[in-house]
Amino acid sequence: MIARLTGTYSGLNLNQCIVDVNGVGYLVHIPVGTAEKLSAQEGENISLAVHTAVREDAIQLYGFKNIQDKSVFSKLISVSGIGPKIGLAILSDMSASQIAVAIQRDDLHRFVKIPGIGKKTGQRLLLELKSKFDDIVFVDNDDAPQSSRDELSSALQNLGYKANQVDGIVEKVRESVPADANFETQLKKALQLLS
Repeated sequence: MIARLTGTYSGLNLNQCIVDVNGVGYLVHIPVGTAEKLSAQEGENISLAVHTAVREDAIQLYGFKNIQDKSVFSKLISVSGIGPKIGLAILSDMSASQIAVAIQRDDLHRFVKIPGIGKKTGQRLLLELKSKFDDIVFVDNDDAPQSSRDELSSALQNLGYKANQVDGIVEKVRESVPADANFETQLKKALQLLS
């Protein structure tokens, strides 16, 4: 099983890319917008958390910006009737924390507007995933629900740090700073770790 790919980015289209790892090009299916979130340019190094799907006729790789997105994808495709294609469509339309908030609020409308999800599939998704999203931090803001980790990651990227560098630091901050620490404390710790 391939769990992570780090290599040279070659863009292909909105929801696929090629990651060249030591001369081997891996075709990776990604949610729309992932390349922009990683600030990936052609020829730059990227690192993707990968879900490997083994089927009778194919082995397919699904890549994500971070472990949280990969975890959400795995939870989505565990629902009967939700395959990798629809899982990617959901993550292309909503962030991991937006999905968690929609599930917490039983917001069927949010899922039904995604192509490929009807009312029955949306209801099944809400029912089966309700208890599986307890580990996600919820923010009660319809416009921009974000976990504190996403907020810290975004701030560090805005300061000029690369996404693949930031993900590891955010995890270290989460492990070393109390969960109720304010954003300023988390950012100071991240900057200490980066220097």
